[in-house]
Amino acid sequence: MFRLRIATTVCCLGMLGVATTASARIAGTGQTQKSPPEVKPDNTYGEGGTRTTTFEINESGSRITHVELKDKSGVVREFHRVTSGSEADTTMHEWFDDKGKKTQENGTSQSHKDGERIWTQSTWKDDKQLTGDSWAKDADGNWKHDKFNPATGKYEPASADDLPKIPGLPRPDDLGVPRNLTLGGSFIFENSFNGFITYGIDASYTHPIARTGDSQPEFGFMADLQWTHGSDDADVSYSKLQAMGGLAWCEREWRRGMYFGAHVLAGISQVRSEYNGMVSDSATSFALAAGFDAGKRVTDRYDVNVRVDYNPTMGNGDVRNNIRLAAGLRFRF
Repeated sequence: MFRLRIATTVCCLGMLGVATTASARIAGTGQTQKSPPEVKPDNTYGEGGTRTTTFEINESGSRITHVELKDKSGVVREFHRVTSGSEADTTMHEWFDDKGKKTQENGTSQSHKDGERIWTQSTWKDDKQLTGDSWAKDADGNWKHDKFNPATGKYEPASADDLPKIPGLPRPDDLGVPRNLTLGGSFIFENSFNGFITYGIDASYTHPIARTGDSQPEFGFMADLQWTHGSDDADVSYSKLQAMGGLAWCEREWRRGMYFGAHVLAGISQVRSEYNGMVSDSATSFALAAGFDAGKRVTDRYDVNVRVDYNPTMGNGDVRNNIRLAAGLRFRF
């Protein structure tokens, strides 16, 4: 059954061009929302080339992005299609020579239902397929490999041991950067004269930064907002608000269903202190957060997430070497 699903997905990835044409026909009936093509100059294949981008939402609600690169002669040299839907996300990337004949095709597919992920890669000459590989990874972390046999024109079972030898294929444990919202509780070990702990809540949003042709986004933008409150041994209470933004790096699979990823953030930290119900001080400092997220997949939509950071604040020549911890749920979408 698993082998059948691989073959079926490979076939579906190869027929996405047909599906796109059909979708264009649907657009005329009002069932698909499609933006006007956005054409810009592009010098990837020399001066005089163009890049055309089109966005659409089809009748099932899937968001589709088309990117087409042409040289100065009007020959299509690259075509990229990224589809994001409720059931699965897919990509298709094609490259062509100066005569418009396909030279390479890469594709990916990730199911939101069972977590299965598939990568395909093939080379072509004069519109004839020369090589091809299909890798599939199920929700349990098991890998399968099918290889194209030019003699039969079919994909056949192959060894999974040669995964690192295939150029352009992500590492087996490469999970990319998922778009997600993380909500949870947090506390900070405050480094001050009277060391103490503040407790509160933390919320962050991560948006992947994908380059055209990437099978997995290697970076993402992370925005983080945190509020904590606590008192020191001198009965001074502190309310701390931190707002930071920065980069998240590609996540790696740690164990089955578990992940690990690093991030670096920078922003501001505002602290308000009170004594006996009266405001005694209010200050804003520069803040950093460098650390990692680790967690465990619970369903195809959310994870249990833990975050650990070195969280120094700097202001008025004073550096506070704080450590913060947070835990909660991470929702992927």
